[in-house]
Amino acid sequence: MAMVIPNRMSRRDFVKGMAAVGMAVISSGCNGPDSRGISTESLSMRWAFLSDVHIPEDVANNYRGFFPYKNLETIVPQVVSQAPDAVAITGDLARLTGQPGDYQNLKKLLTPLSEKAPIYVSLGNHDNRDNFLKVFESLPEKRQSVAGKYVVVAEIPPVRVIMLDSLLYTDKVPGLLGRAQRKWLAEFLNKADNTPTLLCFHHTLSDGDGDLLDLPRLYDIIVPISKVKAVIYGHSHEYGFSTYKGIHQINLPATGYNFSDKEPVGWVLAQWTVTGADFVLHATGGNRDKDGTVTTLRWRS
Repeated sequence: MAMVIPNRMSRRDFVKGMAAVGMAVISSGCNGPDSRGISTESLSMRWAFLSDVHIPEDVANNYRGFFPYKNLETIVPQVVSQAPDAVAITGDLARLTGQPGDYQNLKKLLTPLSEKAPIYVSLGNHDNRDNFLKVFESLPEKRQSVAGKYVVVAEIPPVRVIMLDSLLYTDKVPGLLGRAQRKWLAEFLNKADNTPTLLCFHHTLSDGDGDLLDLPRLYDIIVPISKVKAVIYGHSHEYGFSTYKGIHQINLPATGYNFSDKEPVGWVLAQWTVTGADFVLHATGGNRDKDGTVTTLRWRS
């Protein structure tokens, strides 16, 4: 059973307490995806994951019958009710071209959530880095010094989450981490302790012209480093799980709209431990057949 934070204990005190006991975890999880139920693990933290929110300046803007502004307006209270310890959004924060009004609306929608938990974001191909930074002047700590990229490291035991930046060109499909960011990542991972580490960014992990163009170079870095347990991304507006040489690959559903009627629209709640994680789908639109489905992953050793 997952440990619950009592109301009288602050999140900060709870995290300190976990660190003090060394995050000793006994897992009864499965060796791979399992939709039968949440595994019994202790000393865990909960993250909410959203992707492709596509918030427009015009609140009435819609696509395929979905209204991204209204979707996020509905989802934020749901996320708040789950009391996550942190929130991550893996890119395409803005509707199409990353206009200031898009980000102003996003900031307004996220305010009730940001008052409860830190929010970490990656930038996608529909974002504009300069406009984003002008509107979101108050950002989570530990932004890294990577030229031309927005990179943040979140150290919230029992995991480390690194938010990378795959934005190459605004409103063009492909993504790229780039040499400077890859060099920073390799150096950071080699110096970091063995805390289970998850990488988050926007672009998909295939070899198409619209995917992450330097994916092979990323694999060259992370495959030999066993502390890297998973890569979490969006972009495809699909929900799915796969593995590559022991590294879990988690494709988040879109929050704004889907591209196919067979895909859900919504968000995911992840419960981390040092040995694995449970992912719970919260489908608020699109195909809701798998709403509430739990997928359990076990980290590679």
